[in-house]
Amino acid sequence: MHIAVDTMRRPMVWTLVAFVCAHLAPAPSPAAEAVGSVVLAKGSASARSADAATRALGKGARVHVGDAVTTAAESYVVIRFSDGGAITVRPESEVLIEQYAFGTDRDRFLLRLARGGLRVMTGTIAAEHPEAYRIETLDPKFRTQFSLGRSGGAEFDVRLCGDECEELP
Repeated sequence: MHIAVDTMRRPMVWTLVAFVCAHLAPAPSPAAEAVGSVVLAKGSASARSADAATRALGKGARVHVGDAVTTAAESYVVIRFSDGGAITVRPESEVLIEQYAFGTDRDRFLLRLARGGLRVMTGTIAAEHPEAYRIETLDPKFRTQFSLGRSGGAEFDVRLCGDECEELP
């Protein structure tokens, strides 16, 4: 009889242990939270996370702070962020989502373009906190084109290029 009671308690004990462990585990880091998703994808695109794991990007894929988004030749992805803004990562491009926070007391948006180009449509962060919205590159050669967008937002292109920039319209 004592053995039957132990057998019945084991599942309850393991359930209790699992429950306690789940509630004591650290919360996911902000880098793990999705900050946007792919709404359109053509060709081959991938994201390399901060821990160096690489995954393919297709429609519906989530992107996170720390992701480096890369596109192949004749490929692009459109990423919509939670603040309503969007970027199109052009063919043969790489961009790092370095900082992103929306709906906090410290909203911010920072992308670093490593190569290629972006088409950007700003969202709420740029409209309400323009000083907290940045796209940077380490290369001093880049070309931008700005125009006012809807709802006080802006739409513009950012491209890293060498001598071929002279050929762009």
